[in-house]
Amino acid sequence: MWPEFVRRHTALLWAVARSYRLNHSDAADVVQTTWVRLAENLPHLTNPDRLQAWLVTTTRRESQRQRVRRAREDPVGSVDVVSLEPRNARDQAFQAAFEALPVRCRAMLALQVNAPELTYAQLAAALEMQAGSVGRTKSRCLEHLRSLVEKQAELAESA
Repeated sequence: MWPEFVRRHTALLWAVARSYRLNHSDAADVVQTTWVRLAENLPHLTNPDRLQAWLVTTTRRESQRQRVRRAREDPVGSVDVVSLEPRNARDQAFQAAFEALPVRCRAMLALQVNAPELTYAQLAAALEMQAGSVGRTKSRCLEHLRSLVEKQAELAESA
């Protein structure tokens, strides 16, 4: 039961951590810390229906803490090795556009990609927003991403 629970939720935790622009190793630390926090707090959690929201909230808080710790250690910023891999111009434009999105949009779209099975209610709980706002917010985020990708592509063509 526990291995299946971990398998089912780990991709979601990774998506949340990576939405904070953490490099691979920092995101791995955040995900691991989240599982440790769950083990520590499991006896105190009373509502099993809210467990996924608790995991996402804890991952968000740990991600924020990790960013603060990393900024203190490396004020210039850490480089994610994955971002150094060569890609085509289209991939670069998409990556730049995605990184230009507000944190909430990055988190929502990353959750949708990495955990497409989440319902709007679960997304709302994970993102601390009203369930009725999820669809409209997602549409706005996708439209914003689309316009940013187009701008990035135009910039690449004019360069």
